Amino acid sequence: MYNIHLGATNSCWKFSGWDVAMFGEIGYASTDGSFYDPYLTFTNNFYDIDVDVDIIPVTFNVKLERALSSNLNGYIGAGIGGAYISYDASSQDPFGDDSDSTWVFTGQVFAGLSYKVNPAFEIYGGARWIYYADPSFDVDFGIDPQNVDSLVEDSDFLIELGARYQF
Repeated sequence: MYNIHLGATNSCWKFSGWDVAMFGEIGYASTDGSFYDPYLTFTNNFYDIDVDVDIIPVTFNVKLERALSSNLNGYIGAGIGGAYISYDASSQDPFGDDSDSTWVFTGQVFAGLSYKVNPAFEIYGGARWIYYADPSFDVDFGIDPQNVDSLVEDSDFLIELGARYQF
């Protein structure tokens, strides 16, 4: 998953010795799959269905960060929001193409370490668990909707690595 953060950190915002940051995040992930669907038969031919799924989570997050040494910090955080999930399916003739999209609830928790290279730039690495509510797609041409839904995991565990620049 790729993501961009936009938010604020204020040295006056403290919670039990932790610095508090609030930020919005938008991400992007995609997956694809191929299905043989026994319901799609035409003149005794069987058709494979190729499905591409795009996921764009949009969350509001709160991050708590504490200095472990002069340049090394530990952080924990959580966020809630929504995820725009869309799919495009294509099969051989005569069925053609199909697509649908929906918004679902999403939430996440994350933790890791960050290293301040200089006062404005830091690199970070950590772990993230993200949850997506089950999407409900309107599938038009015979694909079992659960096949498409199965491409979107209810939750996922990710390892993250990135960089932050503070203006």
